[in-house]
Amino acid sequence: AMVMGSQPVDPGMVNEAVETMDGFSVGSFQIPPIEISLIVAFFVYFILGYFIYSSLFAVVGSAVDSESDTQQLVMPVMFLIVIAWIINVEVMQNPESTLSVISSHIPFFAPINMVTRLAISNVPLWELALSISLMVATIAGTMWLSARIYRVGILQYGEKAGFRDLVKWLRQS
Repeated sequence: AMVMGSQPVDPGMVNEAVETMDGFSVGSFQIPPIEISLIVAFFVYFILGYFIYSSLFAVVGSAVDSESDTQQLVMPVMFLIVIAWIINVEVMQNPESTLSVISSHIPFFAPINMVTRLAISNVPLWELALSISLMVATIAGTMWLSARIYRVGILQYGEKAGFRDLVKWLRQS
């Protein structure tokens, strides 16, 4: 066998992937099998996470009337994603710690942290149900929030929004 057409490669040095009963093995590296339930949970959390963050961005979009005004309001949403990944380091090291368990129930962090906990530890079914329920409630709440901000802020005033304006618009009926 040739690499890049110039150097011969010793066939004994090439490690081929070998399927075993416990997953795949490449040389001395063992890739564990992935359970179907983890794949299903990944897709559930991916879709719910997508809807949570898209509804948060809908809140931002409903508060502004031009693309240049979004910079100020997008940063808090981006911080939520960054914080979730920072916490995920702790979740990977100690999936049963208090921080790991609590963060996997916070709807903005759950799409990242709960999937990690599921992959490396046994998570009780009630925690999954609680986490998913909180995520669904958060999606409904942020969509309601987005609609209210859009109706009060843009349709009635047509002005540029700041954080104080958003709070003021939420209090109006």
